[in-house]
Amino acid sequence: MMKQRYFTIKTLTFFLTISFFSSGLFAQNAVSSVSAKFFMNEYKKLPEAVKQSKELPQNFVLRHALQMFNNEWYIGAALKVDPATYNDAVIEQLGGHLGSSLGDLRSVHVPADRAAELLNIPGIIYIEMGAPGDAPSLNLAIDDVGADTVKQGLGTITTPLNGNGVVVGVIDWGFDYGHPTYWDTSGTTYRVARVWDQNSPAGTPPSGYNYGTEYTNEADMLAAGHDDPYTFGLGSHGMHTSGIAAGSGLGTAFEGLASSAELILLPYRRGAAGLMDGMSYVKDYADSENKPFVFNMSTGSHLGPHDGTSLKNQAITQIVGQGAVFVGSAGNNGQNNFHAKVDLDLIDTAAFYMRRHSLNRNDYWGNALPMWGSPNEDFSVELMLLNNTLDTVFRSGWVHSQDNPSVDSLFTINGDTVHMIVEGISSDPNNDKANVRLELKNQAGLNAVVRLTGSGEVHCWNVARLLTRYTNWGESLISDVLGVPLIGGVAGDSDYGVGEPSGVGPSVITVGAYRSREFSSSGRELHGNIAPFSSFGPTVDGRVKPDITAPGVQVASSVSSFDPDPGQTFGNVSWNGKTYQYARYSGTSMSGPVTAGVVALMLEANPSLTWDQIRDIIRSTARQDNNTGTLPSTGDLHWGWGKLNAYAAVEQALNTASAKRFRGKATIAIYPNPSSDLIRVDLSAAPEVYHIRLTDVNGRVIEAHNIDEHQQERQYDVSRFASGVYFLQATAKDGNVSVFRVLVK
Repeated sequence: MMKQRYFTIKTLTFFLTISFFSSGLFAQNAVSSVSAKFFMNEYKKLPEAVKQSKELPQNFVLRHALQMFNNEWYIGAALKVDPATYNDAVIEQLGGHLGSSLGDLRSVHVPADRAAELLNIPGIIYIEMGAPGDAPSLNLAIDDVGADTVKQGLGTITTPLNGNGVVVGVIDWGFDYGHPTYWDTSGTTYRVARVWDQNSPAGTPPSGYNYGTEYTNEADMLAAGHDDPYTFGLGSHGMHTSGIAAGSGLGTAFEGLASSAELILLPYRRGAAGLMDGMSYVKDYADSENKPFVFNMSTGSHLGPHDGTSLKNQAITQIVGQGAVFVGSAGNNGQNNFHAKVDLDLIDTAAFYMRRHSLNRNDYWGNALPMWGSPNEDFSVELMLLNNTLDTVFRSGWVHSQDNPSVDSLFTINGDTVHMIVEGISSDPNNDKANVRLELKNQAGLNAVVRLTGSGEVHCWNVARLLTRYTNWGESLISDVLGVPLIGGVAGDSDYGVGEPSGVGPSVITVGAYRSREFSSSGRELHGNIAPFSSFGPTVDGRVKPDITAPGVQVASSVSSFDPDPGQTFGNVSWNGKTYQYARYSGTSMSGPVTAGVVALMLEANPSLTWDQIRDIIRSTARQDNNTGTLPSTGDLHWGWGKLNAYAAVEQALNTASAKRFRGKATIAIYPNPSSDLIRVDLSAAPEVYHIRLTDVNGRVIEAHNIDEHQQERQYDVSRFASGVYFLQATAKDGNVSVFRVLVK
């Protein structure tokens, strides 16, 4: 029989100080996210003299992405509001500033001293603030996806395509504005249209925003040189990703995918507000120039619900549409058993050992364990600390999600500090799920066991927290301690590993990574295998992610000349009296911009394509080989729908025409059109349509269907139809009939 000593407290000598903050800390109408609760409670505990002096701890400022305006600290927040009862004027009354407005979503910046007052403002439903855990061989990649023939205009693609007339937005950190890859391939025209450094206080913000510095011309960008070092220092991540998506290479072998596209570079302030504002900024510029855009996100977090309901994902859904596409990286936790799914309807009490991250760095704080329950279900969590003889030296007692917990425990065991923080909300209004996050600073080196009880499923992710930020790096959850099984022990896995918002977004094309194929001297194909680090789904709500895979291992691209440690470089180019370098990096951060670059080529070929048309084309034209095996038509959790096939995708983009509307006013997209097998009728922009019918040229009804008000798409298999012209009739609730032409090959 296994001994249960780790459930019995052994008497040890230690000093203990515990502070509990009740769920009634703030009288509130709105619901605050767990991240918002962390900020509000941490700020409340700062000494009043420190707050008055404005000399806030630097780690606190960076962790919550605070900004100084007019000698006042501000924090960014994303709000979900009820437009019928909410008034933007109340933000200004708080001394705050408005940013983006996307339907029922708002981005704001408010004084840190008054942030808690947001909870009492009528019409605010939900508040998300603070910074989430966003962290940030090219010629082979281009060849592997077949983009070389697209860029040269070979085969049925008779015109070379390089992203001309398309805007590529890159949100990241670590840019070198003077790198020659930002000019065109001849070195004549500078292609960076805009830079908004959300972290720089040096200049003027864009119109409509109150923070950061905007650069709108080449001279100012070159004078600035690089983005603000912010939390990450002078790095190269953004330089590398933007070079993959749209770098020119300036005559080297390191030309990116969309080497003629315009670029918008966004060194962004972490958090939902900065991301929402950055997305709106790119959209507004593209709209002003009447150009399509693709937005690349090579960042991710594991603090959110992983079900696509976060405000960031809701904001993306508000923006996507015709010529407006978002591409995101899946993440790099494919080998980490950092996730656990516990079904509390099947087990009374579950437990797992939360392994401490073995990070050899001075800024490591400890573990963060976000936990999300099932809709309208409650759960409870308990932390136990065991020594190496499996005696229990600390037990927190049960903390219940329904209590909206706020617990802060700081104590010393044998001279070593242990700090436990628990914040939670009983129900997130975006998905009706309880959310609790446990954070543990465990300098005593004790074995941390987390226990769960309650009802429904609970998903947990074990990620590292640094002094200045939350990371997206995972560490294992284990069903035993030092080889001794836990009662109700649950082993971690690497499922549900795609991050927020890039990996889980319903309106994001999510990209996994594989290694580009090469050929031996004898012609034998090498590599092409999935990258072991590539994160995979599903999402918590059961959707297949990623959508597609692209090269992401040892991809060569540009690095910043300001980066003190860009890694091993192997190529360079001289430009304006300075040497600029290239290096090989690996990660889904690299496969994402490969795909974003291909999307730019598709948008050049057909600017009228909608985001979901592009996603469906990329899926349907994906390549399968011996490495992928035969993939199901519903997609695969590692490969998505296969390997990116740029040539086939661009070819289909050229052949996809919007259905001609003969009469009526309904906004419906029908694609591919013409088609020989499957056509999709996109009804997402036509909620007024309640009935559609497909007829031949003689008016004979072939198929007729009533449309539910929530139905966004209808598919038709036309492979059995004779070639020719057909008509789709859409009837609206007011009786108006719209007629569209459909071509069957």
